[in-house]
Amino acid sequence: MSIEFLHKLSTQRGPLDLTRPDEIDHVLVLRAAGLVSAFTLRADCPAREIARFLSLTAEGRGVLARSTEEDAHHSPAPPGRNARASRPQPLSGRHP
Repeated sequence: MSIEFLHKLSTQRGPLDLTRPDEIDHVLVLRAAGLVSAFTLRADCPAREIARFLSLTAEGRGVLARSTEEDAHHSPAPPGRNARASRPQPLSGRHP
């Protein structure tokens, strides 16, 4: 399970369509774990799948909160580390 990807999703408003295979895989894993509300669709082309992220579940928000608390208790970033590098990058999906 990707906590980083869960965090990225938490910064988005649903519904959000994701088309990249790696993002679809992350959403499916998070959905199977009960951390997000999402479903998949088949596009016009049968070989193309879309994951539609709707929202984080209560359990997903709890996992995210616990991981944020754990991060706060770890030591600060090493000197010279760029704070922007640790921020999640935007998802490639689009809002319908």
